[in-house]
Amino acid sequence: MGLGGLAAGFQQFFLRTPVTWIQESASHSPKWFKRTFPRTYYYLTLRPVKAWSTHLKADVHLLSFPKCGRTWLRQMLGRILARHFELGETDLTDLRRLSRLHPQIPTMHMHHDDDIFWKAPSELTPHRTWYRGKKVLLLVREPKDVIVSSYFQKTKREEAFTGSLSEFLQDEKGGYKTLIEYYNIWHLNAETPRAFLCISYEQLHADTVKTLRRVIDFLEIPDIQDAIIQEAVDYASFTQMRKRETATETPIASQGESLKARKGKVGGNAEYLSSEEIKQIDEYTEKNLLEGSIARNAWRNSKPSPGESFS
Repeated sequence: MGLGGLAAGFQQFFLRTPVTWIQESASHSPKWFKRTFPRTYYYLTLRPVKAWSTHLKADVHLLSFPKCGRTWLRQMLGRILARHFELGETDLTDLRRLSRLHPQIPTMHMHHDDDIFWKAPSELTPHRTWYRGKKVLLLVREPKDVIVSSYFQKTKREEAFTGSLSEFLQDEKGGYKTLIEYYNIWHLNAETPRAFLCISYEQLHADTVKTLRRVIDFLEIPDIQDAIIQEAVDYASFTQMRKRETATETPIASQGESLKARKGKVGGNAEYLSSEEIKQIDEYTEKNLLEGSIARNAWRNSKPSPGESFS
């Protein structure tokens, strides 16, 4: 990684004021610090240490803004690796654990980079030097779909926002302006990691097997058969994922818009946003997303077709 990357990472995870730690802990724990005291110690002390330790151990970082299809991708990758390496019944969502089960599986860390869901655009770190020497896969999605799904995440699951969708669009922290700035940061930092790949939710939706093959090649795992990839796609279909989620979630969290497997659509934002709101986000994106953006190229470089997916 080098001294520069270590120094940047140390600053990212440790050099925060007490006020900043308290603010971030509160924002991550909207249910009154997740019932207050047991988790407070974890968030204020152990959380940054654990995050930095995990970062150092990871060979590959799988990053995304929240609600870009990360859970869907994680389920499919986990299924592919478990079947290919004959790992038996295991937790498919814990990609880090899979690397301990077979030496050919790289150590993967799938996470939301830089606490982006809880920051205004000006609060984002403009560099990504702590990823030097690492491989980074960035999963992106068209902004309007991300923001609608983010609204339901923050209102139904996080209970961190109580206003309307229209009011949510004006929220600076974790809104579409933060998303655009995050895409710009990675566009400018794509050459920082040892290797970098950007894929989109739209590409996964349009040709899931082909896009997963790109991911597998990026991970440098040889000899995985197309039949195993196709079986993982079937396993992680929207219908199957929703069945598993409703079977394990609490009664309230397993209803309608509270589900992580909420709609599974490309372009589903039109069901929730007014024409004026769509125009507002599109115009801001067109004006502020950098020319030649790797994110825009990824979500536009697909031909969405009818089918199921996971949101």
